[in-house]
Amino acid sequence: MLDVSRQAFYLHYRSKDDVLKEIYYNLFKYTYLDRIEDKDYIESDDFIMKVIDVYEAHATIFITLEKWYYQDFLSKEKQRILDEVSLREFDNPFIEKYCKYFIISLLTPLHYIMMGWLNGDKKESKQELQTIIKTFVYHK
Repeated sequence: MLDVSRQAFYLHYRSKDDVLKEIYYNLFKYTYLDRIEDKDYIESDDFIMKVIDVYEAHATIFITLEKWYYQDFLSKEKQRILDEVSLREFDNPFIEKYCKYFIISLLTPLHYIMMGWLNGDKKESKQELQTIIKTFVYHK
């Protein structure tokens, strides 16, 4: 529990939406943004396992956002993140030119696979899920 008064909390956050936006953005930033321009890392087993671990550790947040039909909210937050990433430089000129599409093509199926796993009571092991992601997202 935070050691912050209710009044101080509401000075910083006007609503639960603001709190969720902050949480979602920070999870997204921690998971993806730090090394999104490193294609080798984004396709590595370490990255895939990091994504799995973040979704597992924060399953309640992701499931709550989905249940509240926060598609519009998520779209706006993803756009804010895409705008931030589009300012970065990529080693690959094609990816740099089309980075918005690169990120969408990566994150959309990855997110849906992760949500399917969380909503399916995590029946597959993390290693099985890693293989699923490599096969369906990275086609490896």
